[in-house]
Amino acid sequence: MKLIHTADIHLDTAYAWAARPGVIHGPGFGARRRLALRTVFQDIMRRATEWPADALLIAGDLFDAERLQWDTVSFLREMFALVRPIPVFIAPGESDPHTPDSPYACEPWPPNVHIFRAPAWSSVDLPDLNAVVHGAAFDGPQPSNNPLAEGLSIKADGCCHIAVAHGAEMSHLAPGTSGVMPFHAGNMAHEHLSYLALGHYHEITPIMGQAHTAMSYPGTPEGLDFNAPGMHYFLEIEVEAGGEATIRPVDSSRILFEAHEIDCTGFHGPRDLAKRLGELAGEGLPRALHLTLSGRAPENFHRWLREALGEAASGFELLSWSDQTDASAYLDALARQSTSLGAFAERLAKELADAPDETRRRALRRTREAGIAAYRGETLPLPQGDVRGGAPS
Repeated sequence: MKLIHTADIHLDTAYAWAARPGVIHGPGFGARRRLALRTVFQDIMRRATEWPADALLIAGDLFDAERLQWDTVSFLREMFALVRPIPVFIAPGESDPHTPDSPYACEPWPPNVHIFRAPAWSSVDLPDLNAVVHGAAFDGPQPSNNPLAEGLSIKADGCCHIAVAHGAEMSHLAPGTSGVMPFHAGNMAHEHLSYLALGHYHEITPIMGQAHTAMSYPGTPEGLDFNAPGMHYFLEIEVEAGGEATIRPVDSSRILFEAHEIDCTGFHGPRDLAKRLGELAGEGLPRALHLTLSGRAPENFHRWLREALGEAASGFELLSWSDQTDASAYLDALARQSTSLGAFAERLAKELADAPDETRRRALRRTREAGIAAYRGETLPLPQGDVRGGAPS
């Protein structure tokens, strides 16, 4: 049996983080990325028909329900109709739950599409393939039940059993997070379950060590932000007659999100930084780049940062940054000057030393930057990048 497994496409996602300070991109960034998501999904559908797959498994978060456009529903109906008679199984997740007013419930779908409707296991027989597909759905952003934690009961009937669901396997949760529909892999391991198709984690994540059941997250097939950098994939699965599943990742990205640190020690001007950025632009897929600027900031670094980033921006789909350079030597020298600017720098240094928390220190640093720029008749320096949810934490 040949399966294609994808999840977490997030059609119509907003890319709101790209509008925050400290991010440079060309006009229409969000619209281009949303179009790329559709293109990637089309590529997956095309592969399903060319291979051909026996079934297509979508493990939740196919779209972002709060921002879903009507033409996206039409697009999905068209795509699913094009892969007929290949059956499509959708297990809605927290971003696209099956609710009474969701498109899953209200819109007509091609007859080859099966949408699981409740947070409880239900099954679909595929007699021509001697197979059974089990699935469960979110019925809201927080499901009313957790079938993954309960496990799945399967009879020894000689069929190939496959399951699809959206949830957080506990051993792969990030520290300090609880996850949605959490479960332990052992709950879902079953001697008659060949493959568990999962969604929720945005990076490809195989679940190892479950002897009887192969389990995997494909990750989102297209990069969405800096929290899941690098190449992205969908999965091709082949299940042998004895029930053993082989998983093969297939590259699908149309953009690469990458993070790099640049030590600015020894830089003399904007061209030094622009040159380093040019080396990172590379060839091949378009890139979105998050920079961590470190090391000893050269004199006037923040005065020419805008120029350097602007010069390099055309080589990237997007640039964001976090300024962690050490400007203490330059600022100390400035504070020792017998000028009004020196007195201003000295006063701000004292207030920073006495600041009670990071919020106050951040405001004082920004005040110092603005004051120095105003004194010199220069453009206010760019704020430090702040793209939480988009940039690496």
